[in-house]
Amino acid sequence: MADTLKPDTLFQESLKLCGDPAEAESQWEGLRPCLSAEASKTDGLRFLFALLGNSRFLVHRLLQAPDPTAAIDALVLSPHLLKPKEDVEMLEELRAELRAGRRTEQARVARLLRDFKYREITRIAARDLAGLAPFEEIGAELADLAAACTEAAVEAAGEIARAGESGGFREAFLVLAMGKFGGRDLNFSSDIDLLYVHGRPVAAEAGSRSVFEHFCRVSEMVTRLLHDRTEDGFVFRVDLDLRPEGKSGVIVNSVDALASYYEISGADWERAALIKARPVAGDAGLGRETLALIEPFVFPKYTDASAIDGLKRMKEKINADLKKSKAGGFHVKLGTGGIREIEFFVTAFQLLFGGKEPRLRERHTLTALRLLGRLGLVPEEDVSRLEEAYVFLRRIENRLQMQEERQTHRLPTDAPALAAMARRMGFAATGDFEAALKMKTDFVASCFERLAS
Repeated sequence: MADTLKPDTLFQESLKLCGDPAEAESQWEGLRPCLSAEASKTDGLRFLFALLGNSRFLVHRLLQAPDPTAAIDALVLSPHLLKPKEDVEMLEELRAELRAGRRTEQARVARLLRDFKYREITRIAARDLAGLAPFEEIGAELADLAAACTEAAVEAAGEIARAGESGGFREAFLVLAMGKFGGRDLNFSSDIDLLYVHGRPVAAEAGSRSVFEHFCRVSEMVTRLLHDRTEDGFVFRVDLDLRPEGKSGVIVNSVDALASYYEISGADWERAALIKARPVAGDAGLGRETLALIEPFVFPKYTDASAIDGLKRMKEKINADLKKSKAGGFHVKLGTGGIREIEFFVTAFQLLFGGKEPRLRERHTLTALRLLGRLGLVPEEDVSRLEEAYVFLRRIENRLQMQEERQTHRLPTDAPALAAMARRMGFAATGDFEAALKMKTDFVASCFERLAS
């Protein structure tokens, strides 16, 4: 079958599903000369064509690669188009590439991480746009990519820091993922919320101050390796604001300091944020210890409705900020009936009942939502409609962000761009897309209002 495939015929078929057919035509003219004979005979071309007219920045990166033909081959010949790539396999590939040269050269490590990220995210985007991977699988694979890059950055930063220091440090280091990263549910241009933790001083020659300074250097280097935008792009934007004391807090805390902070000063919003906390890099033993220490704060045995009041106040502030904004277009994340209201809806039940019902201590939003139905806390019909709305809104979010790698959540307001988004979402008519969006967001808003009242 593969030998009879005609690239131009496949391309014409793909135009029916792309957002911007004119842009797709132009992109295909640029890509066609770069197509190898082997690539021309594979079903993987369908995944390449899924990018055309839908992701300007990923097509541009293919064309601007040092060897565009090799870059296209790596995509269309990948064995991981119809199935996801495991995080362990991604990490081993990264480690092998890092071992091929000096691992203490920070600029080289940064470049390899960026090249790897863009190669993998192109493959994942093609899988999503081709419609051959479930929504949850895409979010999990993006989170696994972030985890592999974070672990590789931690290992490299540790080597670089130790190479420039005379003392030896045997203390453990840990990176906790928060938010959607912690829930293995990332979107295409998401921040990754990180929290850095180090273990108790154990080296006889190292005082607690030198241990702290060492892990400050490691934490700062991990952040730069992932976050900084270079001529090669960036890996993932890093957000550290969920750490104790937020922006004014130290970049890394000892496990004891972390536990003490939450016991004495932890706020309701921090309790909500820590529901999704997950070790993603560093020492696994320290990860288990840290989660065990903070669990009584996150899921107290007895709680009341004040936690819901805190979520309601957070949403009211979000609404007030949106009203001040002059930007147009519906905000699929923060707008009324948007993604955040579904997340808050689920989190409220977890905060109320998670102390007595361990099954609700679930990081993934959709999995937790389904549990609410099975446990009889939310009607099954409501669960089904909220799940449908969540997937719909998150798909919009991904398609917005795939176009230019911008962290945007607003639908366009001009008619041609909105029509293109409707096509990317599978609607022939813009009006049908807008009607479906309104029906879903109205239902989400009604559920959130009942919860908050």
